[in-house]
Amino acid sequence: MIQLKKEEVEAGRQLEEEQRIYAERLGKVNEHRAELRTLALEARAIWGESVSPPE
Repeated sequence: MIQLKKEEVEAGRQLEEEQRIYAERLGKVNEHRAELRTLALEARAIWGESVSPPE
């Protein structure tokens, strides 16, 4: 569930507010994905090919 700002909805900008929220969430997901990818690469560098790459 998303929480829209009352002012934005009342001003008729509900779609823009939803897009802003989803863009913010997607940015956070991509940041976490990049961190996990970095950890996976570091693990492969430390332990070699015995660590399976992420799919």
